[in-house]
Amino acid sequence: MSDPIRKKIERLWAKFRSKAFREGFVSGELSTNVAAQIVTMREDRGWTQTQLATATGMAQSRISLLEDPSYEKMSVTTLKRLASAFDVGLAVRFVPFSDIVSWAVDDAPNHLSVQSFASEHMPNRANRGIDWVTRAMVYMSDPKTAKIVDVSPPNSNQRAPLMVRISHTTEGERVHACQ
Repeated sequence: MSDPIRKKIERLWAKFRSKAFREGFVSGELSTNVAAQIVTMREDRGWTQTQLATATGMAQSRISLLEDPSYEKMSVTTLKRLASAFDVGLAVRFVPFSDIVSWAVDDAPNHLSVQSFASEHMPNRANRGIDWVTRAMVYMSDPKTAKIVDVSPPNSNQRAPLMVRISHTTEGERVHACQ
């Protein structure tokens, strides 16, 4: 993990000591990110607000409201209608605050974009661990020293973290995945 990102996480985590801050942050992140995802997915598909409204059976003015980052009264039913129109899944779940912080600092340009089912490939559970081992190596702050990195696989029914130990030998890096 780069130093600027680590510092950003540390500053944000320090603020999370306040329950009022956590509640306000989660509320703001939720409405902002959902609105941004709606806009991003709509634009990725080349749709207007009117076209999305037709696909969801809602009025265009409702779509405009849902795309407003300050709007906080979305229902799960409305989100399910949007997911159906975009042909994507919807996951509503309770998560640890550390996940919220990680998502908040994710500045990857495509983190808001979700492809439709027609563009997806069947998941290969055997390869999923390999993807996360790679990600653990990418996020290491100092590649010259061994680190232990906690990695939570996405869409997993298990909450136990996957532990990845990275050691450096004369032959190069070795990655050891432990359960």
